[in-house]
Amino acid sequence: MTAEDQKTYQSLVGSLTYLAVATRPDLRFTIAYLSKHNSKATYDQLQTAKRTLQYLKGTINLGLVYVRDQEGLPQDPLTGFGDADFAGDTQDRKSTGGFVFLMAGGAISWRSKKQSMAALSSTESEYIACSEATREALWLRGLYSELSGTKPVSSTPINVDNQSAIHLSNRPRFLERTKHIDLKRHFTHEALQNQEITIVHCPTEQMTANILTKALP
Repeated sequence: MTAEDQKTYQSLVGSLTYLAVATRPDLRFTIAYLSKHNSKATYDQLQTAKRTLQYLKGTINLGLVYVRDQEGLPQDPLTGFGDADFAGDTQDRKSTGGFVFLMAGGAISWRSKKQSMAALSSTESEYIACSEATREALWLRGLYSELSGTKPVSSTPINVDNQSAIHLSNRPRFLERTKHIDLKRHFTHEALQNQEITIVHCPTEQMTANILTKALP
């Protein structure tokens, strides 16, 4: 591409990144992909960025909606979803992990990011995504305590669609196929024991975090 095209691409990605971080979680996966090519984009990637603008134009009436009860409190408690796309990057075969947390009917926190370590199985990639979601859940619970002056009355559910990752979270035994997983990932089990979170199985077709780990159709 020409220098002018490259500048246009970077400007588009910068503007779209603001939206993806602030109010449009459905753009997060696409922006994570486009951002990787900021320094040397191709015409195909420029067209992808322009198609993202077309998608925005077609969904301009969509937004985040939050619902309160009669006492002015969030109608729904904090709920999390964690997911991963195993070995989704065709270049280094690292997985993309993502999470989203909902409260009062709308998303309040979300992230889509390529995992720092290469997972050797879908169980491992989902387990790493679950641990990242756990870290965010603990931070949000702390923020809630600071703002409200009270601790959350119940544990925060984190929905995961991989049964093996759920089993590993509840019983993090160092079996032959899991002993290589970094120790810090096993703090999910500790959060479970402290009843700060609960891991809940969620069918794949109901996994809200899918939009953060896979391209939109």
